[in-house]
Amino acid sequence: MMVRNHALSHRLVAMAVVMVAIFMPHHIQGIHEDEVGLADWYQPHIGRVAHCIIDDTTQSTFYVSTYSRVIAALDLTSGDLLWRQLLPETEGEVALIDYHAGALVSASSLSSGGSVVRMWDATRTLIIEVESPRVYSHIKIRPNPGSKNKPDFVLLARDHIEVRSGRDGSVLKSSTLSADARSMFLQRNIVHVIHDTRSSSLDMDASDASWTASQGPLFESDLGTLFQDDAYVVVDSHLVGVSAKSPNNIVSVPIGKESSQSITTQHTSLFSSALPASPVLSVYPLSGAGGVLVTAQGHAGGLSGVVSASVNPKGLKVNPGHASLDPSTMRVEDAEIERIFSFEAKLRFDVVVFSDWSLRCVDVTGGSVLWTREEALASIQHVEIMDLPSRDLSDLNKLEKEFNQRGILNKFFYRIATQVDQLFSFVSGNQAAPLVEKGQMTKDQFGFRKLVIIATEASKVIALHSEKGNVVWGRNVRDIKGAGHLYVTRTSAHFPPEVVVVGQGNEGVTVTAIDAMSGVVKHVQRAGPGPLVQAFLLPATDSNFTRTLAIVTEGNQVHIYPDTEDASRAVRDITTPVYYYIVDRESGGVSGFRLSKGSAEKTWAASFEGKVVGIAVPHGKEHTYSPAVILGDRTLLAKFLNRNAIALAVLSAQSTLHIHVVDTVTGAVLHTTHHQGAAEPVSLCLMENSIVYSYLSYKTSRHIIGSIDLFEATIDWTSSSQPISSAETGAPSFSYHQTFIVNTGIKAITPTVTSIGITSRQVILGLASDQVVSLDSKFVNPRRPQASAMTQAEKDEGLVPYKPLLPFHPFWYLSYNRTVARLHTIYTAPTFLESTSFVFAAGLDSFATRTAPSEGYDVLNPDFNYFTLTLTCIALVVGTVMATRASKAKDMARAW
Repeated sequence: MMVRNHALSHRLVAMAVVMVAIFMPHHIQGIHEDEVGLADWYQPHIGRVAHCIIDDTTQSTFYVSTYSRVIAALDLTSGDLLWRQLLPETEGEVALIDYHAGALVSASSLSSGGSVVRMWDATRTLIIEVESPRVYSHIKIRPNPGSKNKPDFVLLARDHIEVRSGRDGSVLKSSTLSADARSMFLQRNIVHVIHDTRSSSLDMDASDASWTASQGPLFESDLGTLFQDDAYVVVDSHLVGVSAKSPNNIVSVPIGKESSQSITTQHTSLFSSALPASPVLSVYPLSGAGGVLVTAQGHAGGLSGVVSASVNPKGLKVNPGHASLDPSTMRVEDAEIERIFSFEAKLRFDVVVFSDWSLRCVDVTGGSVLWTREEALASIQHVEIMDLPSRDLSDLNKLEKEFNQRGILNKFFYRIATQVDQLFSFVSGNQAAPLVEKGQMTKDQFGFRKLVIIATEASKVIALHSEKGNVVWGRNVRDIKGAGHLYVTRTSAHFPPEVVVVGQGNEGVTVTAIDAMSGVVKHVQRAGPGPLVQAFLLPATDSNFTRTLAIVTEGNQVHIYPDTEDASRAVRDITTPVYYYIVDRESGGVSGFRLSKGSAEKTWAASFEGKVVGIAVPHGKEHTYSPAVILGDRTLLAKFLNRNAIALAVLSAQSTLHIHVVDTVTGAVLHTTHHQGAAEPVSLCLMENSIVYSYLSYKTSRHIIGSIDLFEATIDWTSSSQPISSAETGAPSFSYHQTFIVNTGIKAITPTVTSIGITSRQVILGLASDQVVSLDSKFVNPRRPQASAMTQAEKDEGLVPYKPLLPFHPFWYLSYNRTVARLHTIYTAPTFLESTSFVFAAGLDSFATRTAPSEGYDVLNPDFNYFTLTLTCIALVVGTVMATRASKAKDMARAW
C-alpha cells in the first residue's frame, strides 16, 4: 500500500511539473522574424523630389534625387522604394542625376565649395566617387551602344565643360566657354550648350587639343526676355517655354539652325476644355518619345487642363489620343504643381511633384492615379499623439441633432429615421466602426489605436493611424510658412476632437483649427501681425470643452484662441497666476513672464554663459504614482517634484557643459552640474526628479550619459498639510549624480510614460546609428553603488552595481536591425494598459512601436494557450464531480 501511494505521489508531482511548464510565463527576450510588424511599423521616405529620370532598360524603375540629399530608385507602377542612398549632410541639397544603360551619375555640391561626382550601377553599387573644385549645373551621360564599359559623362559648370571617364572618373576632355552657360543637351556625339544670346556646340570625338566650342547663330533676343521667369525646357533641338511677352502663349526656339526666330503657339489652340481667364501655363519635357507637357492652372490654384504636344518647326502640335487629360488626376487640394516628369514607357506615366512635397504617379493611358507618396513626412517638426474617441462619442453629433430639433413631431420623426438607419447598419453588418484602409477610427480595449498628428516643414498637417502608420488625412495649411506648432484644444473625450496649428504667415500669426477626425479646417483666426514669440494652453475651457490657447506676439501682446466672449470669460475666471518663459538659445538668456489682463508682465530674467544646446521639460502626460523612493531598509527618500522646473544644457565657449535646473515661476536656479571638455551632440530629458543627458567628451573621445536625481530632506509624511509638490519648498536638499560611458553617440533621449505611473520607467534613446534603444532607468540610476561597498539594504532595494561602461544589449533595440534615417526626435504616449507605452521616432523615416518596461504584467501574451487552459479547467471540474461522487459512494458503503 505504501509503494502504491509513493508511485501515485510521483505521478502527481510529474503532472504538476507539466502543468507549471505549460502555464508558467516564459521570459523570452526577443521576437521571431515573422513577428516584426505586428506591434510596430516602419515607413522609409525620400523627401521633396528635385530630379527624376526613368530606367531606359527596364522601363519599370525610375530614379530620383531629392532636396533631402537622397538618391533613390522607385517602382514606377507601385511607388515602392527599391533602394536608397543617403548623401552626407556636408553636401548640398540638390543632386543632379542622369541615367543610361545601367549607369546612374550624380553630382552634388559641397558646403565648402566644389562638387562630388558619383557613378552607381542599377543595384546601387558605388563605382566612382571623385571631388571637383567646380560647382556643376548640368550632367549628361554619353550613350555608348554596344560597349561593355561604363559610359562617359559630360559635366557643365558656369563657364566650363568637361567629359569624365565612366571607368575611373578622370577628366578626358575639358574646355573653357566664352560665355556663361545656361543649359546643355546631347545630340549623338555633339554637345550643345545654351547661352543667353546664342548656342555653341562641341564635338566629343574631336581630339583633346582641338576640343573647343563652335558658336551657333544668334537668338532672336536674349533668352531672359524671351521666356517668362527665364525658364524653358530643351526638347527635340528646340527651347520651349512660356512667353514673357504674352504669358498665355507658348514660345519655341530652334537651336543650331540658320533661323533662330521664335514661334508662338496660342494656348487656345492646345486646350479643348474651357480654361479660366488668363491661366497660368507651365511647360515640362516629355521623355521617351519627345515632346512637351503643357498644364494650365488658375491663379487661385487648381489644375484646369493638361495636354501633351510634339514640337515641330511650325510650333506645338497636340499629340493624337492625348488632346485633353483629366486634370483631377493631377490635383491636390490647396497645393500647386511644382514639376511634372513624363515617361513614355510601355504606357505613358506622369510623376507629379506638388508643393506639399507629395509625389503622385498618373497612368495617362488609363486616366487613373496609380499611387501617392506623402513625402512631407520626411520633414516632421512637431507631433501630437491623441487617443481615438469611443464609438458612442463618434455618434454624439447625431444625438445632438435629435435633441436640438424643435417640436415633438420633429424629434419623433428624427428618432425614427435614426433607428431605421441603425437597423440597416445592423442588417448589413456595418454596426461597428467601419474598417477602411486607415484602420478603425475608434479606440480599442487597450488604447493602442491612436492618431499621430504631425506638422511638417512643407506646411502640411498629416494624421497617421498608430496601428500601421496609414495616412488618415492630410491638410495643407497655406496660411503659414514652414511647420507650425501643434496644440490639442479638444480631446477625444468630447467629439469631435480638435487640433490647432499656430504659425507665422504673410499676414501675421495665424491659428488654424482642424477637425482631428476628418482633417477639415473648422476655423482660421488671425492673431496679430507677429512675429510669433510663444504659444501655450491655458487652464480654461469654454462651453464647447475647447481649451483656450494663449498666443504671444512681439511686444508681449497676448491673443486668445478661440476669440469668443465665452473663451474670454473662461480666461477671466482663472484664479491662479499663469506663467510662461522664453529661452534665447544663441545668447543663453531665459526670461519669465506672468499673464495679466491680456498682456504679459516680465517677472524675472537670467543669463547663462554660452549657447543653449538642449531644453528638457516635464512630459505633458507624466503621472507620478509615488512621491518617494522606498529604500531597502523600508525608509522613504522624498523626491523633489516641481512641475514648473525645466532643465537647460548650456555649452560655453570654453567647452564646458552646464546642466541647469531652473524654476520657471521664480527664475531660481535649483541645481547646476558642470562638465569640462564637452562637445555636441547634447541631448537631455526630465522625468519626475531625474535628469538624464548625454554629451561627447572630446578629452577622452567618448560619449557620456549622465544622470541626476534630486531629493528633498526628510519630511513628516503623516502631516496632511505637507504639499505634494516641491515648488514651494525651494531648492532640493541634496542630489545624486553619476556618469556612464557608452560606445555610440546619442541623438535623442525621451522617457516613457504610462497611464498611472506605477510601471518602472525606461529611457528611449535615439543612437547615432539611427536605431532606437530602450534603456531601463535602473541602469542610469545615479545611486548605483560600487560592487565592493554594496550594503544589504541596497541589495534588497534591487540596485544594480555600478560599472562605468554601459553596454546596450541586443534585445534592447526596439527598431531591431532597422535604422530610422536621420533620426532627430522621439515621442512617447501612454496607453490604457499600465504596462505599455507607445513610442514614435521621427527623422527622414518614421517608426512606431510599443514597449513594456516591466513586461506585460497586466495582459496575457498573444500566444497564450487558451485551449489547454480550457481543457484543464474542464478536466478539473469533471475530476472534482467524479471524486465527489466516489467519496459519497465510499462513505455510503462504509456506513453499511
